[in-house]
Amino acid sequence: MISVAFNLLSSWLTVASTLILGLSHGGSVTVLYGLIVVLFVYGAVALSLAEMAARYTTAGGQYHWTALLAPEGKKRGLSYCCGSINAIGRVAMIATAHIIVAQLVLAMVAFHVPSYHIERWHTFMLYQANNVVTALYNLLVLSRAPWTHNIGFLISLGAVFIISTVCLAVTQPKQSSHAVWHSFINNTGWDSNGLVFLLGLINPIYGFGGLDGAIHLGEDCFEPAKAVPRAIVNSLVVGFVTTFFFAISMLYCVGNLEAALKSRTGVPIYEVWFQATGSGAAATVFMAMMLLALFITSIGSVQSGSRLTWSFARDDAIILSAYVKRTHDRLGVPGWAILFNGFWLSVLGCVHLVSSSAFNVFIGTAMLTELISFCFPAALLMWQRRDHKYLPTNSPFYLGKFGWLVNAVVVSWTAFAVVIFSLPVVRPVSGGSMNYTAVVLVSMVFLSLLNWIFYARKHYEGPNVTLLVKYE
Repeated sequence: MISVAFNLLSSWLTVASTLILGLSHGGSVTVLYGLIVVLFVYGAVALSLAEMAARYTTAGGQYHWTALLAPEGKKRGLSYCCGSINAIGRVAMIATAHIIVAQLVLAMVAFHVPSYHIERWHTFMLYQANNVVTALYNLLVLSRAPWTHNIGFLISLGAVFIISTVCLAVTQPKQSSHAVWHSFINNTGWDSNGLVFLLGLINPIYGFGGLDGAIHLGEDCFEPAKAVPRAIVNSLVVGFVTTFFFAISMLYCVGNLEAALKSRTGVPIYEVWFQATGSGAAATVFMAMMLLALFITSIGSVQSGSRLTWSFARDDAIILSAYVKRTHDRLGVPGWAILFNGFWLSVLGCVHLVSSSAFNVFIGTAMLTELISFCFPAALLMWQRRDHKYLPTNSPFYLGKFGWLVNAVVVSWTAFAVVIFSLPVVRPVSGGSMNYTAVVLVSMVFLSLLNWIFYARKHYEGPNVTLLVKYE
């Protein structure tokens, strides 16, 4: 389960692939110190989730806990809100993984074919191809090859060690410690460096946004009350250590930062590796390792997202629930849930055709919706005064009074992040540079509202609480 959780986070991989977001909004200061800030915030998120997962293990996760903790008369409405937001966040998270895979493939083509120019429709086509391949892998292969996650875990750990070690060994000269630890870049048009730092946190945050992935796979594993909490916390720790080590290594090895940010491949880390090693072949091998690890991450993301959608359909909360909640008898997977998510992923991919900022929008949407879904049970747990009725002390994972601080950090950070990550990332604002995250969020809320009006209002009665298995 730890390997699955680590793959779903893929912290160093996602930070590396979105490095441009951090470097252009504060430089190395945002990347390094931002990781420390994110460790504190998402450490609280991990502990909050693990405490509930140790007692109530279900594929529904946050929205089931919301139904359990909400006041009488509010359970149905609040759990539906949390579930729909979480499902949206999961789909958006999968979309970002698909786009990154497409971008890495095209980056390697652009690097080796100077005449080739990356077009948005090229990314769109590869995105859709990855959507189809990962769906088919989940449908036909993954249940027979659960070792896929272990392979991905080993590839990811091996890649981060090999890449960092080789770059540190061959790069001459290296950046000074002052440049690595004190260099701040603000080319955003915002006057406040503090605000620029906060906007740049989307880069390190992206590496830890999928902490609930293991929760939605809880019904697929043995002894989930023990395995899931450990997976959540351990994946955060391993993810931070590998990402921090990787980030420091790369920042010491970067040569021309401006050239990396303006790389024609669209993937700055590719240029960083080329500068560090002086070898296009070595940089491409590193990219291939990263691509393979991220492909396995996208497979796991599809698996986790399908389990959440399946759980929501099992509770009759979404249109076509009668089909989506079915599990294939022979394959042993929720096939219709995989295909249902695949359809919405294909629709989301169309956004990339009309907007060059679609990737940033998907990241912002995924991070905010995930955070909001984390916030529901944390806030309600405090509302219930962390009563032992809901938090039996016989569980091996009990935070005691420290849990008040943990829950408060989750709620406070969520409220803060909703404001910060809805702001434009650069000024002056134009149609191309506008932050459309808020627009996408409102659109998704509108779709959820339509689903409620025309289907869930009549059929959704709240989660089946007998599915919530207390740890004994």
